[in-house]
Amino acid sequence: MPGEVAAKHDSIGRPSRGGDVVVNNKTGERVITLVGTGDGIGDRLAADLRVRPGGALVAEHYHAGLVERFRVISGTLEASLYGERKQLETGADVTIPPGMVHDWWNAGDEEARVLVEVTPGRRFEIMVTTLFGLANVLVKPPVPVQRTLFGPLALIGKTRGMKGYYPRYLEPAGHEEPDPELVALVA
Repeated sequence: MPGEVAAKHDSIGRPSRGGDVVVNNKTGERVITLVGTGDGIGDRLAADLRVRPGGALVAEHYHAGLVERFRVISGTLEASLYGERKQLETGADVTIPPGMVHDWWNAGDEEARVLVEVTPGRRFEIMVTTLFGLANVLVKPPVPVQRTLFGPLALIGKTRGMKGYYPRYLEPAGHEEPDPELVALVA
């Protein structure tokens, strides 16, 4: 089944490759792909996530069919895992199984760097690049209004055959040579 899902998403834009950079100006996230789904290692994604102080995800959430692993390289993250708050300092390693409700944010005064691994990765990278692209252009309505409106609008769009991605956001914002030490950790 995971191979079928990956194959289904292969025709959507270019799969990520090492060095691809995506940025979310609203949440303070900057992601440098270490190993992408287009690098020939299967449906796996590994990235160097950098989050500015105060940077955070949009909301608490869960993933039905993927595993995320976070290893804090530097800085401090705070995480909510099933509602329980945990401080994640340099060296902390957390694996988030499918279905676990979670959230995280930079709780420190400096940029946080986190090694993130996601399996399966292709559908996740399509979702993230689309969300980052939309976040970078949406300024109104305010976030609470967006949260209230977008769920029902998404259902309406889906019933009308619309897709949950925008090809223009699937392209990386740039390229940067990934940190070889981090690449070695995930190779």
